[in-house]
Amino acid sequence: MSDPNVWLITGELLSCNIIFRDSTGSNVDPLGTSSGFGRRLVSLVLERGDGVIATARSVQRIQDIPQSPNLHLLELDVDSGADTIKQRVDEAAKVWGRIDVLVNNAGIGWPGLLEECGTELMIKQFRTNFFGVLDVTNAALPYMRERRSGTVVIIGSRSAWRPELKGMGFYGTSKAAVHTMGETLAIEVAPFNIRVLIFRTNFFGVFDVTNAALPYMRERRSGTVVIIGSRSAWKPEIKGMGFYSASKAAVHTMGETLALEVAPFNICTLIVEPGAFRTENIYINKFDTWTNPIPDYDDVRAAAATWGSIQGKQPGDPVKAMKLVVDIVRGEGVAVGREWPLYLILGEDAERDVRNKCARILGHLDEWQDVIRDVNI
Repeated sequence: MSDPNVWLITGELLSCNIIFRDSTGSNVDPLGTSSGFGRRLVSLVLERGDGVIATARSVQRIQDIPQSPNLHLLELDVDSGADTIKQRVDEAAKVWGRIDVLVNNAGIGWPGLLEECGTELMIKQFRTNFFGVLDVTNAALPYMRERRSGTVVIIGSRSAWRPELKGMGFYGTSKAAVHTMGETLAIEVAPFNIRVLIFRTNFFGVFDVTNAALPYMRERRSGTVVIIGSRSAWKPEIKGMGFYSASKAAVHTMGETLALEVAPFNICTLIVEPGAFRTENIYINKFDTWTNPIPDYDDVRAAAATWGSIQGKQPGDPVKAMKLVVDIVRGEGVAVGREWPLYLILGEDAERDVRNKCARILGHLDEWQDVIRDVNI
């Protein structure tokens, strides 16, 4: 029989909450203190004989969890910032001397329409669902790398795949970012025998500009929003590109939700997802090898020496790409006789990346179909 694992499970009240606001602006929490995946996960893990470090913003709120010698309660606020979170995770690691499994279960949903609520609410949404997850993960990874073993579980959401739910754009967008961050993380930490399971200013600038323009389009009941995304959102296997890819995945989902919210006003949304195009200054920002160099990643940083070497060799012609965008917006040229495309994938490399990711997802659905469907009450 294998040695017991030590699980660190995060999450306010050990639940993933959707916070609704009433007409006065006050928060209303409909879920109560006994709900959520996390609380149930704790019990199931303890039944298997493993150790659990269960966290919440206030341990008083989870004192009702049945006590066990294998259970340790710890105060951890995922919104408290990287330094404070690192201190708390360091405390967690001292309980049993290691962290084998990290479960990023902390999450919150702020319903609202994208134009109405704007950047302020999106930043608030990302603070917990994305930045909190990244901070906790980065605090736990050194312990896993040291032992060359570990598992990171990210509780995502189907909302990242279901943008048609109006009012859930903030939540769905944050979860799309988390999904892509997790996919890239899996590639980066695989050499250390660390597994990642996604339990299924790039961005905010796009969001602010869009919201500033929408009132004029709504007034005229006509308009087009073009969002330039990236194939990187479909290709998380490029180490070191997690931040960029996550932001583009977020932009994609935001655009999908926006398309539905503004459709009644005859405003069209086009999400352009280009591959490698020969544009200027695209590699002007150097690969960051200096902020926090960790020896385990020396080989990755060495490989980054070729960062930007593709400049001037990209296969895509940006003039042709933008001509296609103009055709579609104006309903001319290649767009004649075709329905409006929410997505415009440009370049054979982009097409290949999208097809590969879709094939991986479909393959997963086929292989695990019996498990996926065997969860109903």
